[in-house]
Order: sequence, then structure tokens, then C-alpha cells
Amino acid sequence: MKKANRFAVLALCILLLAGGLPAAVLAEADPTPDAVLAETPAPAEPSSEMPPEDMAALVTLPEYMSEEGDVSWRITDDDPNSRIRVKARYDITLFVPEGAALLRLSWYESPEKVQIKQLDGAGEILTEETLEDGPLTSYLTPVSGCKQVQLKALKAYELSGFRFYDAETAAAVRIPEEIEKADLLIVAAHTGDEQLYFSGIAPMYDAERCLHTVSVFLSSKNRLATENAMQAAAAAGQKAAPVFIGREYRLLSREYQKEAESYWRQSVIVKELVDVIRRYRPEVIVTHAAEGEEEEAMHACTAAIVEAAIEEAAHPKRGPKSLKLYGPWQVKKLYEHCTADTAGATLLPIDEPLCSFDGKTGREVAEERLLDYAYLGTYHKHTTDSAYRLVYTEVGEDSAKNDLFEHIDPSSLTNVGAALPTPSPVPTPEATPEPTPVPTQEPAAEPAAAAVPDMQQTPERGRTWLLPAVAAGIGLLATLFLAAWRILATVRRSGKKPTRLFCILPLLLMLVIAAVLYYLLPGERDAAQITAEPTLAPTPVQTPTPDMEQETAEPAPETTPHPWEEYFARSDGSDEQVVWEEENGHWEYRSEDLSVIIDRHEKPEAPLVWYIAHIRMRNVDAFRPGFGYFDERGSAKIAPWKLARTYRAVLAITGDNLINSEKGLKGVLIRNGKVYAKGKAQPTLAICPDMTLRIYERGVSADTILEDGVQNTFGFGPALVRDGAVAQEECSKHSVRFMNPRAGLGMIEPGHYVAIVVDGRQKEYSIGVTLLEYAEMFVNEGCTVAYNMDGGISAGIVFMGENLNQHKKGGNGRISSQRPWPDALLFGYSETVPTLDDPIYNTGNLDEKIPRN
Repeated sequence: MKKANRFAVLALCILLLAGGLPAAVLAEADPTPDAVLAETPAPAEPSSEMPPEDMAALVTLPEYMSEEGDVSWRITDDDPNSRIRVKARYDITLFVPEGAALLRLSWYESPEKVQIKQLDGAGEILTEETLEDGPLTSYLTPVSGCKQVQLKALKAYELSGFRFYDAETAAAVRIPEEIEKADLLIVAAHTGDEQLYFSGIAPMYDAERCLHTVSVFLSSKNRLATENAMQAAAAAGQKAAPVFIGREYRLLSREYQKEAESYWRQSVIVKELVDVIRRYRPEVIVTHAAEGEEEEAMHACTAAIVEAAIEEAAHPKRGPKSLKLYGPWQVKKLYEHCTADTAGATLLPIDEPLCSFDGKTGREVAEERLLDYAYLGTYHKHTTDSAYRLVYTEVGEDSAKNDLFEHIDPSSLTNVGAALPTPSPVPTPEATPEPTPVPTQEPAAEPAAAAVPDMQQTPERGRTWLLPAVAAGIGLLATLFLAAWRILATVRRSGKKPTRLFCILPLLLMLVIAAVLYYLLPGERDAAQITAEPTLAPTPVQTPTPDMEQETAEPAPETTPHPWEEYFARSDGSDEQVVWEEENGHWEYRSEDLSVIIDRHEKPEAPLVWYIAHIRMRNVDAFRPGFGYFDERGSAKIAPWKLARTYRAVLAITGDNLINSEKGLKGVLIRNGKVYAKGKAQPTLAICPDMTLRIYERGVSADTILEDGVQNTFGFGPALVRDGAVAQEECSKHSVRFMNPRAGLGMIEPGHYVAIVVDGRQKEYSIGVTLLEYAEMFVNEGCTVAYNMDGGISAGIVFMGENLNQHKKGGNGRISSQRPWPDALLFGYSETVPTLDDPIYNTGNLDEKIPRN
């Protein structure tokens, strides 16, 4: 036992001495190459810009989805319109990448009931929650050890996408807040209207004055527009997510006001808006002009709906559901949008700089947010005046007329006690001090300059003393070991216990060694003394020579021009460019985003006349479908030039006659995300979000096409060109294969389309072409895909509101004049397109054509 105690004391002594070696000595040792290689690298964090193919590896889908092939791209393509539909009782699994700090789930529609589980690597449940009637966007923070997230459909749901964020990018994500009360509601008819007609309100009140504003949309163009609205709200400073009532998106002129009122079923929307008002209890509401901005019927409808909803919300007995949940609510003020020259209008100072946006004005912020809506950029470049007419008040008339909250009790607002943003102080330039004369140094003082310590030599000095210091420590340790062994041997012979001095001897030696090393090795003490030591020696400045490498600012990276840049108008705000050379058979339209170049071709020996239009678009929203009547039912017809002028379309070509006739002989017909027919008799042409033209084969369902994110398809048929070659079998066997007037659309590459319209049934002018000849025309233009639209007397091409093609009435009662259209393919928008009241020179009928001035 005694022997064991002696060895324990000896071991303790050695450990105390070894532990007392100054850390500075060990820190001076350079790591060896082996030590560097042995370091474990930090795991790569997931990026918010993870490529879709990498994102697809993070998801496992139900087996039944494999029948359509790999559809995981639908939730990794960053397109909210594409989605997967998960049936009830099925689930999908998302694998959590290393370092993920946040998961964002984008639902196509509000999920009714989804069970969300976080699992560890073994599949054990870490957390479990049920999401019922959730928002369109959900956020989830993975718990420690979470390796998988399982989304089980208690009721069927549609998921548009997901995204993982690492800690750094998650910090920048603006997650909407659940606010109890709003100070202001902005009620808009359509997504995007909040930037066009209510510009600057959210930045000025929500971000700058720390109030709560909430945007309410009665309709949304599609799921992408809904996502645009949420992004715009967050970027404009709104803390709460927008509210979407969910009515179908419509743009109607005031001449259809009565139809618009019945179409939207105003009484139903009023009830839904009453619930929103009682839920958020706003002091002020802003909405559209009662007469409708830009003669828009749906804007006028919205104004009427808001007025009715305010009255209903204050009633103590109406709306029992929201009445029970929230009670009645009296809105204090209602404003309607108006023009700046309206008598008594309240004009908001949206052109003043905002501290919370680094000096940008409210108008500038709104116009930036307008760009969040890609489709609106085709029709609107700037916001309107932020002027409003007070149409209802519980607190008296405005006097200053520059604030929507004038006369509102400040204690009723949500920013009570909030710290408002203040402008950053502008630094005052300091006066430049007079230069202090530097004492002239005599040549004899040169040794003084040499005495100035050289900071660069300090590490070398430390390394010089390092090896002797370590050797001294080892020697002292060996001496202590021998001394201790000798003393223990003496104690063993005498039988006495070791003294306290022997126990603390290692500590005393440790202190001695530490003191020696402290004075031998340079540290912060020396550096501080060296830094603080003044010197009168002048610092020599080396004069640059041509051979010296001087630091220069890096040149800004050159912007790679768009490969089609030469075809567009300049992006410097230049006006649209229109060329009209009818005698030469040449027409052009150029804007920042769209180029249309049309040439007339003639073959006198046939005879044959045809028009080839090359269309180049920067974004898919330069295209839109047109309808013959406001209700967009697809059956009513209108003259082609009237349809084009109604939409202010730059270019219009014949569509597929929609459901007007022979619906059962066509493919799938979809317009603006709405299914008109689920035909399977023809392949279907789709205009995809990435601007490709894709042909879906017969039998592909409308649901599959919609889940791919497609919003518009055409089904007349047949396919003319596939993979750059004429579709021989389809063209040679189709029922309309014989010689006829033609209309169709092809693609050279995504965004570069070719429309070809052929005149026919006029033996002295143009006889038309067969399907095979027509397909060859597209191949000659370099098209990889082409599709046949409705031809015959429906074939037509309208440029800037005028037909370019011509038909001629046939003899013996044969109808051969230009047929009215129930639908059309439209490209571009321009205010320079004539209105319906302007003169028309070519209706498409030769006998009605008149010379242009």
C-alpha cells in the first residue's frame, strides 16, 4: 500500500511539472504536414441555390408516381405552377442535408390536413405535428438529429416545391408574422394591383412607421402570381402575409360591368371579406376607384364589395361565424384610389426618401416590386399616382391631406412604443489639419533609424529561444525525477513520511521555469512596448516606377449581351420601334422584351403567298391567349382585328378554334390554367414556362400537363415537325392534309418562335399548301418543333391591329372570307395598337381592304 502511495505522489509531481509548461512554448511549434491533413473538414452547408438535380436527390415519392416517370423535378424547378399531387394516406420523404437550418414548403393550394414528422437516421420519430388549412408557405426548423422530414397526406395535397437553407441564408429569409391586428388593409382586385395603384403605401407605413399593413387580393392570375405577391409584400416591408380570397382572375372593361358583377358573385366575396376585416380589425382600408381605374370592371366591383363589407363587418348580428370568433368591427376610414388632380384628394408623399430603404422613395420601392410580377412588365412600366379620395370616415374630414391616418387615435395603432427608423447621420467632413513639420534628420543620425525595432523579426526571435527553453524544461524535469527518486529512497529507509516541502517542490520549480521563459520569449509585452515606442526617424516612401506593380481597381466584369440583343429595342428607355413597309412586304416591332419581324413571301408560278413571323421573347409572359368574348368561354367569335385590338396585341395568329366546334377531334385545351377540353384525338402543343414548345402525345391527361406547370395548350393538330424533321406520317394521313390556307407555330429554340400563315383558295393570288409542304416551310426556317393550328378561312395574321393576310369571297355561294375567331395566340402588348374606334384598313377580306393614308 505504501509503495503504491509513493508512486502516486511521484506521478502527481511529474504531471504538475509537465502541465506547468507555458502554453506559449507549445503554441510556437508549427504544425506538421501530417497534422494539417488529419484535420476534419467542416461539412458542406446546403445552399439556397442548390441545383435542381441535387434537390431531386433529397426526395422520395410514392411508388404510384413512377407511372409518369421521374416527376421530382416538378417540386425542384422553382416554378410554383408545377406541382405533385399526393393522394390521401400516401407520403413523401425529404432528406435533410447536413447543416440545414430551415425548410420551406410551398403548397400549390392551402393544405387541408398534412402530418409532418421529423425522423432521425434510423427512422425514429423526433417530432410530429399536423397542419390543417395551413398557409401557402410553411417553414420548419429541423430539430437536432433530424435526417428526414415526412409529409403524410391525411387528406390529399399538392406540393409546389421545397427548399433547404443553411444557417447563413436562413437568417435572411423573411418569415411572415402572425399579427393580431392590422392598422391598414389594402384590398386589390388582382395580384399586382397593390404595386400599380397603391404604390408606396406598404413601405411608407409598414416599414417606415412600424405599422401593420395587410394586402388582400380578390383574385390571382395563377400560383406563380401568388408567390410574386408574397415576395413583393415581404420586400416592401409588410410583416404579415397577404390574404388571398381566391376568385378567378379576370380583366374586363367597364362595358361589361353587369356581367362582371354576376360573374364574381359579389355577395359571396362580401362575406369572405367581412371575415378578414373582423379578423384584422383595421382602422383604415384602401381600395380601387368606384369607377374602376383604366375602365376596369373588376376594379369597380372591388370598390363596391369593400363598401358593402365595411357595413356588414360593423353590424352586431350579421356574419355569425366571424361575429362569434372576433365580434363586430367598425372601420374608421375608407379611401378609394383616384388621380392626383381629383378635388380634395389625399396625396401621399411617396417621392420622399425612406430611411428603412436606404433613401429610396416609396415610388421607387413600388416600381422595383412591380418587377416581381413578370407578366405585368409586359403591360405596365410604372406605377400610378398614390392619390386617394376619402369616401367614408368616422373621425372627420382630412385637412392636411397627406396621411391616411389623419385624425386616427394614435393609441389605437400597433406602433405605440415602437422605435421608428431614423436616418443615418451624414458624416461631417473633418477639417484637414495643417501638416506638422517633420524634423530634418542629419546624416549622422542614421544609426538611430537602425535602432528602430523591426516587427518582422519578432517571430524569428521567438523561434531562436524556443529550442533552448524546451531543452531546459526537459533537463529540469529529469533533475526533479532523480531528486524525487533519491528522496523517496531515503524516506523508505528511515520510515518517515514525505514533507510538505517535497509535495510542493514541483510547483515551485514550475513557477521558476515559467518566470524564466516569460523573460526569454517575446510576447505581447514586447510587442506593446515596441509599438508604443516613438521614433523621430522619417519613414521612407518609395516612389513608384514604371516597373513596379501598382494596385489598381479591378475592372467591372463585362456584361454578356443577350444572343438576340440586336433584335430588341435598346434597354435605355427608348420608345418601341415599329416598321411598316407594306409595299416591300416587311414589318417589324421591337421593344425591350419582344421582337417581331414579319416578311411576306411570294411564289408567282404557283401562285402562292405566305407570311413568316420570327418572334423572340425574353420571358414567357410576352405570350397570352386571346378570347372572342369577355367571359372566356371559348365559344363566342369576333373579327380577328377586333380581338387583337381589344387586347392591344402586337401580333395575333389563329388559335385552335377552342371548343367552338369539333372539340372531340382535338387534343387537350387549356387556357390560363383552365381546362376547356380533355381531348385525346390529337397530340397537344404546350407553351411551357421555360418558353419551350412541347408536344404531348395522345392520351396524356390534362392533370399531368397542369402538374408540369403548363398554363396554355392547343389541340387542333397535327404535329408538323418533330426533332427538326417533317412528321411524315402525321402530315400525310391527317384529314386536313390537302391544299388549304394555313396557320401554325414552330420553335427554333426556347423563346424564338416562328409563325407561318399561308393564304389560299384564291387561284389567281394564292392556292394554299398541303400539310407536308407546310411542315417543310417550318423545317426550312430551322424549327425543331412545329404544330398546325386552325386553317382554312380561319387562317389569319394580325399585326398592330391590322390583318396582313387576305381572303376572298368565293363564287357559287362558297364562303371564303375571313372567319371570326373564338380564340387566338397573342404576342406582346402596346399602347400604340389602334383601338376599336380607330380606322381599319385590312379586315382580312380583300373586298373590304382600303388603302392606308
